[in-house]
Amino acid sequence: MIDYFKKFLTKIKNKFYLVEYLYFFNLEDELIENLDSELTLLNQEYIKKLFNENPNAIDFRKKKILEKRLSFDEVKDFTFLKDNHVVGHYALAFENRPTNPYIERSLKITPLESYLFDDYTLPQYRGLGFHYKAILKRLIISKRAGYKKSLALINEFNIASQTSFEKIGFRREKKIYKIKIFKQKIKIWTTKL
Repeated sequence: MIDYFKKFLTKIKNKFYLVEYLYFFNLEDELIENLDSELTLLNQEYIKKLFNENPNAIDFRKKKILEKRLSFDEVKDFTFLKDNHVVGHYALAFENRPTNPYIERSLKITPLESYLFDDYTLPQYRGLGFHYKAILKRLIISKRAGYKKSLALINEFNIASQTSFEKIGFRREKKIYKIKIFKQKIKIWTTKL
């Protein structure tokens, strides 16, 4: 009974309370640029394929978000294809602009920074290096476009994502505490690491 109650309280806490790490990467550092996999822009056809082939992994709400983001110049979503199947989606954004509702407002991204976010690899393609390659390819795109720094926010429980970002050279710089109210994330405090 106590275990059930603990699990219940943890579930409630996680529904209203969130801790994320803010990671930074200096784009003036050396990057490996000769990757064999081709990162492809996500388009309507790939979103439809992603949704239809993986109804348990990609819900209707996420499908609508991905479709809506296609119309924003400030956000680019990418994917990899393996045997003509979409393996996931990986987003890249540039600076905070009022026209872009997808960037975490508390980040205050500057004109020389890019933001890697909303990374998702389908379960059947995990452990094959797609997330690592998606991070690296988006850093290369950012660097070639003249950006000096990239950042990412990662949930404290997402150890696999943290590992991928750290393996490339991202540094954890801040711990951000937030509460969730009516699907809005409100930053309550930040600690420097």
